[in-house]
Amino acid sequence: MVIVLSLLFASFLSLQPVEALNIYLNKVAIVDKPIFVLSDVATIVSSDTLHRSRFENLELDATPERLTLYPVRIIKERIDSRIEGQVIIIGSRIGIIPLELIPRKDVWFYQELLEYLDTVEADKSGRLELEIITFPHLPSGEKPGHKYPGQVASESVPPGEPVFKLLKFHKFQDHLVGEIEISYRIPGMDNYSGSLRAWIHHFLPVARAKKNLEPNQVLTEKNLYFVEEDISLSHRKYLLATDNPETFRITTRLAEGSLIYRSQLQRNMTIRAGDTLTITFLKPGLMIKVPGKALGSGIINDTIEVMPSDSRERFLGYILAAREVIVEIP
Repeated sequence: MVIVLSLLFASFLSLQPVEALNIYLNKVAIVDKPIFVLSDVATIVSSDTLHRSRFENLELDATPERLTLYPVRIIKERIDSRIEGQVIIIGSRIGIIPLELIPRKDVWFYQELLEYLDTVEADKSGRLELEIITFPHLPSGEKPGHKYPGQVASESVPPGEPVFKLLKFHKFQDHLVGEIEISYRIPGMDNYSGSLRAWIHHFLPVARAKKNLEPNQVLTEKNLYFVEEDISLSHRKYLLATDNPETFRITTRLAEGSLIYRSQLQRNMTIRAGDTLTITFLKPGLMIKVPGKALGSGIINDTIEVMPSDSRERFLGYILAAREVIVEIP
C-alpha cells in the first residue's frame, strides 16, 4: 500500500507544471575548477527553491585554458539538452577567466579586457579564445570595489578603469582573428600604459556534408550539419551558419563529413537575370501588379532592377519570392 501511494504521489508531482527558470548570465566568470557549472556563469531565479538548486550545479563545459568569450548560443545548447521546461536566458556573451592562467591580483584587468573585446566584435555568435603572446606589466594591487575568493587586501590600487585601443588586428570572413595588438592606459597612475600582443582563436559553426553530395545539389538542413572550427587557422572561407546556407548549391562532389568551403558553392538564385516575373508596385493605399522581366539576379530580400513588359523604364525592387519583386513608390 505504501509503495502504491508513493507511486501515485510521484505521478502527481510529475503532472505539476514546472515554473520557468530565469537565468541571468554574468558578464564575466572567474573559474578555478576543471568543469564550470551553471551557477559559475549565471544567477538562477525561481521561487521554487528545489527547482533552482537542482540546476545550480548543472555542468556546462570544461574550463577553457585561455581567456574566453563564451557565446549564449553554446550556453543555450547545453541548457536545452539537460533542462526540461521553459528556460529564459537573459544576457550576452560571457567572459571566462581561468585562474590557473591569471593571478588573482590581475583579474580586474583581464575582466575589463574581455568586456572591451566583446564590444569590438559585433557578431556575438562565435567563441573567442585569447592566447596571450606578451603579457602586460601591471601595477600591483587589486581593483577597488572588486572582491574575489581568497583576495588579500592591498594598499596600492589602480584608481581608474583601463582604457583600451586596438592597434593592430586582422579580420577573416568579417570576424576578428589571428594576431592583435592592444594598447592600454590606466588613468590616475601617471597614465600607466603599455600594450599586449595576443592571438585570437575564433570558433564558429562551420558546415559539413551530412552525406555524399553531388554537383548542383541545393544545401538544406537534411544534407549538412555544423561543427565548431577555429577560422583563424584557415586561409579558405568556410560556409558558416550565418551565411544562409539554403541559398547555395554545390559545384563539386563532396564526401560525407567533408568541410564545405565557399569556393565549392554558387548562389542558388531565387531570381536570375532574364526571368519573367510579376512586379508589384506599392504605394500608400494602392497596389498594382504587372508582368515584367528581371534585369539582375538575387535571392530573397536582395534588391534588383526590373522592367515592366509594356515599358522601357527600369525600377529597383526587392525580391519577395520566386518570380515576384516589390517596387515601393514614395
